[in-house]
Amino acid sequence: MTKRELIQKMKLEGKVDPNIKIIMPKLLIDFVMQTKGNIIQVGNKWIKLLRNDETVVWNAYFLTVGHELAHIQPETKTKFNTKNKNEKRFVNWCREIYCDFAGCAKMGNSKRERLVEAWEFKRTHIKQQNPRVSHPSPSMRLLCAKKYDFDRALICKIAQISGCKSQELIDEMAKNYPTIVLK
Repeated sequence: MTKRELIQKMKLEGKVDPNIKIIMPKLLIDFVMQTKGNIIQVGNKWIKLLRNDETVVWNAYFLTVGHELAHIQPETKTKFNTKNKNEKRFVNWCREIYCDFAGCAKMGNSKRERLVEAWEFKRTHIKQQNPRVSHPSPSMRLLCAKKYDFDRALICKIAQISGCKSQELIDEMAKNYPTIVLK
């Protein structure tokens, strides 16, 4: 399957705004996907995996595209006043996990098993397994997909795990993000 065929297959799903461009630059390597404006850049490792045309790979791909599309939504653009590294980690992790759930709602018909399957697959392909300030670990994201909806309870759990003690910030996050319930 060529790059063009991959993009056409993605567009045929009918779930991506035609103003969003999906490109596969040669410089973007590894198992990466990122959003720059209305352009989603897909890493070369995805291309190799998608050519095998396996359902599990396409599911992970679609949900990752959905995740990147969620980064364009207004609620993910909100700036929060953070006072320390734990608060910054909390804000970033909430944003990333929200995008996982929003991506599943958009591209996975809100089906929990699709998000779980995607993270089980991605966990085996992502080099960075440890949590960072910017992103939670794949294992934590899988746990969230399995056990939670995106709501205040999950936001409080993320605060606990990230070490955020600011109740004011936790409340702000809960007000900022809409609840996403998976089936």
